[in-house]
Amino acid sequence: MAAGRCQEAAVYFRSLTNGIWIGINEKKKFAPASILKVPTMMAYFKEAETNPGLLTLNIPFSFSTKPGAQHIQAAPIKNLKKEYSIGELIRIMIEKSDNDALLFLQRYAPMSAAVTKTFSQLGLPEINYKPGDTIGLKTCCSLFRILYNASYLNIEMSEKALHYLSQSEYKKGLVSGVPPNITVAHKFGERTFKETGNKELHDIGIIYYPKNPYILGVMTKGDNFDNLTTVIADISRLVYNEVDSQYQNQMADFELAE
Repeated sequence: MAAGRCQEAAVYFRSLTNGIWIGINEKKKFAPASILKVPTMMAYFKEAETNPGLLTLNIPFSFSTKPGAQHIQAAPIKNLKKEYSIGELIRIMIEKSDNDALLFLQRYAPMSAAVTKTFSQLGLPEINYKPGDTIGLKTCCSLFRILYNASYLNIEMSEKALHYLSQSEYKKGLVSGVPPNITVAHKFGERTFKETGNKELHDIGIIYYPKNPYILGVMTKGDNFDNLTTVIADISRLVYNEVDSQYQNQMADFELAE
């Protein structure tokens, strides 16, 4: 399936109904890139549990990332304002994977200690969002399990985080491998290494298969983003079809037993 289209790949699957998981190279480390926007969001939502005014706080802000800085380009933001609320910036950071929003939120002085604390509490290594930083797929996938179980954030904030993730404008990768009526709360990440020309593309999320939601994460490395996108979509489709097949067989067995 992936022959000739990627140099390395890691895959992690976990059922959210029975906890069964399967991993291939799940501990192999890749550049997390925009996946780290998820724990950054979690840090702000954790603080907002006791400081609800945080998310409505308006601050001066401007978008300055140069076009072409990302391979996967989000739709342009219309009617740019001089001020945004913290909550708006978090939504933009997740839904549009906007790097300017991330840079502001990670550098916002009143929250720097809280972000560092959240990374530590979630078992994440100290990461400075630099090209050389790496992290394992299974560790990244654990963030989605934590959100699903509301075991770090409260239920309200966990649901808000998952809602933002389900509104991601990136509709390739995991999303393109499942039927359009299936909700996917996910985050992609990309990284290009200028020295070698190597590229990494990842997509991790929760696929809300009815009565059997599951986490699927795929991290890839190669020299062509389009090829890596296809690999992730193919794996997503393969996993979905297997989950669907097993569920349909279980339902058939149940009906026969009756």
